[in-house]
Amino acid sequence: DKVISIFATPPVVGRYTSVFNMNSDSTERILDIHLRWINQAKIDYVLLSCGPKYMSALPPSTSFSNDSTNIEKVITSPEIGNLKFALKYDFGTTLLGLVAASAKDSSMIIEKKMTGTITAADAMIKDFVECLSKFYSYDRMLKVDGKPVIYIANAYHLFSGNAIAFYARLRLAVKQATGYDLFIIGQQERWSPPARYEYLLKNTVDAIYHARYAEIDVNDFNRVYEFHPLVDQNWKYSKNWFNAWGTEYVPNISPGWNQNLGNENPISPYYLPYNANSQTFFNKFCTVAKWNADKHNMVLISSWNYWLYDSQIEPSVGYGTAYLDIVKKQFKVNP
Repeated sequence: DKVISIFATPPVVGRYTSVFNMNSDSTERILDIHLRWINQAKIDYVLLSCGPKYMSALPPSTSFSNDSTNIEKVITSPEIGNLKFALKYDFGTTLLGLVAASAKDSSMIIEKKMTGTITAADAMIKDFVECLSKFYSYDRMLKVDGKPVIYIANAYHLFSGNAIAFYARLRLAVKQATGYDLFIIGQQERWSPPARYEYLLKNTVDAIYHARYAEIDVNDFNRVYEFHPLVDQNWKYSKNWFNAWGTEYVPNISPGWNQNLGNENPISPYYLPYNANSQTFFNKFCTVAKWNADKHNMVLISSWNYWLYDSQIEPSVGYGTAYLDIVKKQFKVNP
């Protein structure tokens, strides 16, 4: 009840703890309602988490089993329509590589870090070959040029002694085991120079997306008040840089981000500035994304229902389906 009270405007479906739960006022699953809305907005694919199994900080991990079950629930829903899904593998959830390796401490390098009886490098390859691969042949799985699409969140923390060799080994193992080449989209830190993680992302991933730009750092007023032109120029520069590597770019947009909303004693917004959830803000952000879309015209929306930070496009009591209408109008020529 405390959480629901901080919503600027509550969800149409009311409070829920999981999209797989039943709505107390209906026999219809929240999941089915969400999928109907997603199709209403003409969204092409959803990003579904597929947690690590072997490369887990606390083995044996149940995250893959739970995520796999949830994926099956999504793609077998009667409201799935023509929607496809891509997989999200979050390196950050492994707790194996969030601290940068150094000359004095190389323990976080995945070829040296142990998880159980094998290295983290071997564990990640097992995840891609033995776990994620069950979805590669699914008709519902998003494919680019016939390649299953996998997003790697926190890819810029995937510290390797030789990233090019590691990704080549991972791809070869998947190809030999499944016959599939992968289309890997790695995450770069938000607002970071494109070359900062060159040693981890150049000649390793097929495309790069930035972490959420709408999340603004402490006292960073310029990025709030000049948000859209700054993002546009930052993305153009980054895209040109990545393209020079032969790497595609995927813009990542949000309807807003209020980091003071869920705080019982919020710090002054002058210390933690933010862009409030706004249809005007989101419309402009969609336009900036279209200006910077790359070869395959892929755009990521983050997020569907991050209510805690007022960063959602899921319908609410206050604005109805306005954000779904914006997505359809902005990204579909014939909505």
